[in-house]
Amino acid sequence: MPEFTRSKEEVSDFMDRFIAANQQAERERDWGPLADFYAEDVVYQYTMGEQGTRTCHGREAVRDYVMGKDMLGFEDWTFPYEWVLVDGDRVMTKWWNQAPQTRDDGTPYRIVGMSAITVNDALEIQTMHDNFDLQALQAMCREINRKFGRGGRKPIVIPKGEDLVHP
Repeated sequence: MPEFTRSKEEVSDFMDRFIAANQQAERERDWGPLADFYAEDVVYQYTMGEQGTRTCHGREAVRDYVMGKDMLGFEDWTFPYEWVLVDGDRVMTKWWNQAPQTRDDGTPYRIVGMSAITVNDALEIQTMHDNFDLQALQAMCREINRKFGRGGRKPIVIPKGEDLVHP
């Protein structure tokens, strides 16, 4: 693997652009353009509870599954970033899966998430692994649906077996 030559400032600027694009995707409810921040041969993974880990290979799989099918039902949600740490080509982020509804005390319905990212020399996301508590997210969605009604939101579909890996 070639030596990483980008500075911390360059990686931080890249992540600032990525987060700004994430905020735009939230406003427009269109996550597909975020896939353009990923390398053509990216490996994107995230935990799917006891079913295992979803793995998407390649930018178009990220666009189709992570930014497409897996976002169905979460169009009104936001995913605000709380912090970003950069160490060479490695990035750690803390963010939230945040529903549009609020609890009786005014606090948002949200579940914390963390991402471990590597960036390539072209300033593209080369690998990404998201971690969040899927069971807590599902329980929160059930609570929201009981309290506010489904509002057309589709249930979370947990893939199984071969559906976890996408070429």
